[in-house]
Amino acid sequence: VVLALFCAVAIAVLALFVQLNVYNAFVWGRCLEPEVRERAAALGQECRDPQFVHGFSGWLAEVGSDIGLAILFDVALGEAAKAMARGLVALRNYKFEKDKRYHELMLQLGVEAISKVGMFAIVGFFFLPRWGWNDAHQPGHADNVFDAVRRCGHLWDFQICSALAGEALCSDTLICIAQRLDFVDRRAVLEKAVKGPFVVAPFVRILVTVVIPWFAAMLEEAVTK
Repeated sequence: VVLALFCAVAIAVLALFVQLNVYNAFVWGRCLEPEVRERAAALGQECRDPQFVHGFSGWLAEVGSDIGLAILFDVALGEAAKAMARGLVALRNYKFEKDKRYHELMLQLGVEAISKVGMFAIVGFFFLPRWGWNDAHQPGHADNVFDAVRRCGHLWDFQICSALAGEALCSDTLICIAQRLDFVDRRAVLEKAVKGPFVVAPFVRILVTVVIPWFAAMLEEAVTK
């Protein structure tokens, strides 16, 4: 139960960063609006990030989200999984230290892997595919205003949001936004989702494990002289 709850919370928190990126680009960045997309097309561009409308502040928002996801994905999740594994293994009261450390490491790696894969599973299997819906309400389509309750009422993230905050505030949930995006835009979201963990995270890991300890050692040496 503890493992399942930890994995569910970790996946939910990581998925919220994907939700933040989608919100920044298509809601705050207004890339869902036909007028903005037409203006981008007239310039020979695609509106898939907040920089097109908000400029430098949009770039800061996107970079900040990527860095936050990288820190959470590569540092915070590992430390939380380590603490949880240590607590659970302590309950078993192993006779030998090597057995205790082995089970701590295996439990930590397993939980961390499930949590990380779970985030991409949500994007890859729920957000990216079409799963039977049509594109009648794509941005720029000459149709009525998007009806979130009718189009998203059956989606699990919309239902959870509705139960917590009410239907009026849930039209911008992750999978509901996917109802208004074509496949190319959804694929771009998936590509951006892996940028934080696989492009930014290695540099964060180097900063935490190499640069900061080196600077701390240099500072200590300078102080103690």
